[in-house]
Amino acid sequence: TGAGWLEDIDTGAEEVRFDVTPDTLSPGTKEVLTISAETITDWTQVQSVTAIGELEVLDSISAGAELLVTVQVPQDAYAGAAHLVFEFGDGEVYLARDLLFILGEQEEEFADTGLVDETPSDD
Repeated sequence: TGAGWLEDIDTGAEEVRFDVTPDTLSPGTKEVLTISAETITDWTQVQSVTAIGELEVLDSISAGAELLVTVQVPQDAYAGAAHLVFEFGDGEVYLARDLLFILGEQEEEFADTGLVDETPSDD
């Protein structure tokens, strides 16, 4: 699912440049992400990590200047960007926009083809 709407809203979160490894995931995979940011040197105060997009956060643990986040991509995930929100104990909130990409299925667009559906008639 696209998250273009995310670009148009003020999330109230601090935006920082984040680095993540790996930065591309496939549907049905469980992976440990290694996340870092120049301006965040202590991840021990992270209280919660929330995913936006086709991604589920299973666990997170501070590893000094990095945060290790275990995520699961659903088997039926659609292709697109995924974002993470980090909430710290001091109230700071950081949005990692377009942090990684999911190589899922393309969303089907349901449009009128102009064809008439044939249905049996009692006439």
